[in-house]
Amino acid sequence: MVKFLKDRELVEIYKFKEKYKEFELEEIDKLFVLSETLLNIIVDFPALQQTFDNYKELSLQEIIDLLKKDKVDFHCVRKKLKNLTYLTEIEQIHLSEATEKLFLLKFMGKLLGDWHDLDVFFNELDLMRNEKKISEINHRKMIKNLKEQQSHIVEEFHQKFEELK
Repeated sequence: MVKFLKDRELVEIYKFKEKYKEFELEEIDKLFVLSETLLNIIVDFPALQQTFDNYKELSLQEIIDLLKKDKVDFHCVRKKLKNLTYLTEIEQIHLSEATEKLFLLKFMGKLLGDWHDLDVFFNELDLMRNEKKISEINHRKMIKNLKEQQSHIVEEFHQKFEELK
């Protein structure tokens, strides 16, 4: 069942990426059908709830494993976190209010989004330095400042992740 869900998810993501420029209402409806199908599986087949929970646990464990590495690939962590957030959202569709866990996942996703924005800015600064639009000294100062910001973001992410576990 986990493989079926993962394969189905990948197919829908691929379809979305291929069609996102056109954004037809019919295509968007198809994406929501997958979410509704998963929710119906959870509601109508309680025995499959464990399979869904196992899939979410696997996603969480993948993040834990990535965070244990000496050099953490936060791009990959961010993708896995998005997956876990989407799964949690799907599971909570029938609730009137989102749970604290969902808010925490979204906040952590925002932190990693901020981290990524800084990472992109590093590349822009390198380009500006190479094109002599900023001096080497200013480049170093800005990079130092941005790395400190990134470090604070990573620290806060780890604190929030501990709350999640």
